[in-house]
Amino acid sequence: MRLKVLSGLLAVGLVLGVSAIAFATSGYKTQFNTRYGTTGSTLDQCILCHAANPGTLANISGNPYGVALQNTINNTGTIDFAGVEPLDSDGDGFTNIAEINARTFPGNAASKPGVSAGGATNIVDFDGDKKTDLAFYRSNAGAWYIHPSSGAAAYGVGWGGDPSDKPVPGDYDGDGKTDIAFYRAATGAWYVIPSSGATSYGVGWGGMGFTAVPGDYDGDGKTDIAIYQTSTGAWWIKPSSGAASYGVGWGGMGFSAVPGDYDGDGRTDLAIYQASTGAWWIKPSSGAAAYGVGWGGTGFSAVPGDYDGDGKTDIAIYDSLTGIWWIKPSSGAAAYGISWGGDPSDKPVAGDYDGDGKDDIAFYRASTGAWYIKPSSGVAAYGVGWGGNATDIPVNINCSMF
Repeated sequence: MRLKVLSGLLAVGLVLGVSAIAFATSGYKTQFNTRYGTTGSTLDQCILCHAANPGTLANISGNPYGVALQNTINNTGTIDFAGVEPLDSDGDGFTNIAEINARTFPGNAASKPGVSAGGATNIVDFDGDKKTDLAFYRSNAGAWYIHPSSGAAAYGVGWGGDPSDKPVPGDYDGDGKTDIAFYRAATGAWYVIPSSGATSYGVGWGGMGFTAVPGDYDGDGKTDIAIYQTSTGAWWIKPSSGAASYGVGWGGMGFSAVPGDYDGDGRTDLAIYQASTGAWWIKPSSGAAAYGVGWGGTGFSAVPGDYDGDGKTDIAIYDSLTGIWWIKPSSGAAAYGISWGGDPSDKPVAGDYDGDGKDDIAFYRASTGAWYIKPSSGVAAYGVGWGGNATDIPVNINCSMF
């Protein structure tokens, strides 16, 4: 009834947000989903064309993509999806169709290939279908083995081999696909194979005593090279945008780095977790006040991720003794626990395996080489055999912890 009243008001001249109401209350969203196969995906929301989810009059204005679609209706009488595909409505450097194919929002500049709706980069996606792929790095051979979620043939790539090499997957070229990369702690060198086909390269940044903490700290949709020094708590970041490299003090002995987009602004935030006390300390990139949260303690591993799909990293822990995951949603929903794992060899590997915009609870059982995934979309949990060698490291956003 409320939507009918609003529609009536708009019809008699209240012109706020006509495009958004038209999209949300008609068959246009259905047409969009049918055209692009996005039903049930992260794009299947009113915020695809609204400035915000509708509910009050203040929220019904259209975002840049919604306005572009409305303009086609004004000009032709019908919605012209194809006509706006080559446009970059939100001005983030990606065309609307590139964003739709990557399942990012074409009307939100903070959402772009390599970055989720709010900016939380938390998947390893080598084929660019916005689903986490199964992958492991065999350290004794310097080989990567990738099992694409798209159904393409599994494959291996030789890249690495030094005993100090650690996999550091990320979208370093900003094309919406994860690049194969490793950090050689012995020398402080990063070696990257861009998925775009550009020439492979190396960058010196770090050394012994530094942990690799790649992330999108400048919000340009590309993974930045970054390191954290446990002994001093210093973070050293080399922005992919070409801005000056810089250092920030945040942490120290006993603190592990747990970077993520906790404020949802499209940039990775500095964050640390102290296992002995269960304290999380987060320094938002948005400039909001730094804060601490108690969640965990001895025996709990930090497993941050976007489990509620709101574009913000959630605080979460995994209890290796019981196999229980404890998640504190950033949306403000009640904290909860889920039992998934428990074998001494289980390693948490959360990721968006079903492509619904939410991280799924998952673990890799090193003793057998099996992956066990519990999709957030509600489909049946399943297991996949991929790995098993004693030197295999599951390639995941948190793989530097293994």
